[in-house]
Amino acid sequence: PAMIRKGLGVSLWIIAIGLSGLGLWAGRQVLDRGVVYGDPGAPFPEHDVTAHAVNTQLELEPDDVSMARTLDLVKDAGFGWIRQQVSWADIEPGHKGNFWDFERNRPTWTRWDTIARLAHDRNLRVIARLELPPPWARPDGSYKSHPPVNVRDYADFAAAFASRYRDQIGYLQIWNEPNLTEEWGRRPVDPAAYVELLRAGYTGARQGNPKARILTASLAQTLEPDDETAAGLDDLVYFDRMYLHGAAPFFDIAAANGYGLWTGPNDHQVGAWYTNLPRVTLFRDVMVRHRDTSKPVWISEFGWNTQPAAWTGRPSPWGRVDEATQAAHLSGGYARAAREWPWLGPMAVWLMRQPRAEVDDPTPFFALVRDDWSTRPAYASLKASAASPILGVGMWQESAPGVRYEGTWQVTSDPKAFGGVLRETPAPNAHVRLAFEGTRLEVVTSVGPARGVAYVTIDGSYLLANERPRNRFGQATLDLGAPQSGDAKRFLVASGLPDGRHEFELTVSGDVGTGSSAPGVAFDGVVVSRDRTFAAETVYVLGLIASGIGGLWLFRASVGRAVIDGIDYFRADPAVPGDLFGLGQDAQSGRTPSRSEFSPA
Repeated sequence: PAMIRKGLGVSLWIIAIGLSGLGLWAGRQVLDRGVVYGDPGAPFPEHDVTAHAVNTQLELEPDDVSMARTLDLVKDAGFGWIRQQVSWADIEPGHKGNFWDFERNRPTWTRWDTIARLAHDRNLRVIARLELPPPWARPDGSYKSHPPVNVRDYADFAAAFASRYRDQIGYLQIWNEPNLTEEWGRRPVDPAAYVELLRAGYTGARQGNPKARILTASLAQTLEPDDETAAGLDDLVYFDRMYLHGAAPFFDIAAANGYGLWTGPNDHQVGAWYTNLPRVTLFRDVMVRHRDTSKPVWISEFGWNTQPAAWTGRPSPWGRVDEATQAAHLSGGYARAAREWPWLGPMAVWLMRQPRAEVDDPTPFFALVRDDWSTRPAYASLKASAASPILGVGMWQESAPGVRYEGTWQVTSDPKAFGGVLRETPAPNAHVRLAFEGTRLEVVTSVGPARGVAYVTIDGSYLLANERPRNRFGQATLDLGAPQSGDAKRFLVASGLPDGRHEFELTVSGDVGTGSSAPGVAFDGVVVSRDRTFAAETVYVLGLIASGIGGLWLFRASVGRAVIDGIDYFRADPAVPGDLFGLGQDAQSGRTPSRSEFSPA
């Protein structure tokens, strides 16, 4: 029985260690998947712009007035981006080089000229996805999404589009969902062929506009197997093969889809066998594996369908939620991305409005605006969240959404600044305010002989600005004075904050800085980061401690004898001080041992 009990104890000990290790692994793989701790790294170029984006279908609007009305709603909701399909077939019909609509006796560019102007007038950035080749560019009788026979024709079209709208549209997306057979001409998908198309589109677009930013096609979330008879190919497998076929040099931004489908934005189930919003973290893993981490990921389409339970048309294959849940999920998706994924850029809701849809089509139930121009609750929810942005983990420039200035500030170009631009003022009591979510905040600014002192607070408290020295009045200070001007520097303001929402405020004191002759203060941005929470590690460590205690108890007789033997060994060595362990007597008998007791038998 004693041996059985000991064997059972050993088994339980091993199980305890295994479970505590499993807890640590699960915490890292599930709760921490895609989360960035510590320094968030260099900023991405578009990280100072709102992540709120939306897909539009302006090509379906009946006239320019309807297009303008749609874009007014886009702007009013706080979106900064639209993603819009570009039909190559509509712009270059008939034959190569033809850009004239003989039926209407006008240039084929007319509608896109209007879209570009309307968006530009409202300060909306446009992501133009170039697809749908004209019949002359694809095989006879092929489906409308069939890739062109000669990718050079696509390159020439991309060059013409990029050149015409170089001052209005700077973001071009090469195709849409090529990992689905339906979007690849109803034929087997081909990552290698898509990379050739991507290369052509990238090269052509850069010829037309050297500053253009090129997005990969967004890849549909699908688990389709690697089989020519399948309806597509798993997006993670497809993306990995794009890299293997040399795609990396030919895009600036990786695009993915992020539909929530049957779960909400805070679903933490992540796996190659599972499709949900956080699947995008696995997409990012592919980039990390190919050492292409300097590029961001953008979500081209995400959303939740609100098909009514009593709907009699085609059922939604994307799951369904009620309208209130859709509103909460969309706002929650933006919030989670800001909180956890600094490598993620704009997220384009699918969709704003779908005019003239078929009566049995469930797609319009994604829309924020119904066909009759009434809005769903999600519209108001997103408008509210866009109006009060919270900066998540990342490096944010002085123009980031949610940075509020009070007093006199001027925009100054400075090659030494973070992003080449900063804001500065000499005016006492001028303020900068922003909300952020994290545990640590740094201010990015410049020092020099014309710089002064600013006061900083976190949540209205000087004490929470715990990394800044305080003056004799207890105010946390930021002294920017220096004998010479230098590059922008990062000044740690606070660390160890509770992981949640905080308010930061910087106030110009009007005092000159150390070694300075003027009170000017510059603001060049902030760095928000999150220190790792040790919940999973704590469980693991406590498990190990408990397991260790159990093991010591289980083997107490053997461990005790080994300890005594070890002490005796060291006591026997004349080179070891006699009371090295602070033990002057035999641990068992209480007497001082003689040298003969340490001798071998």
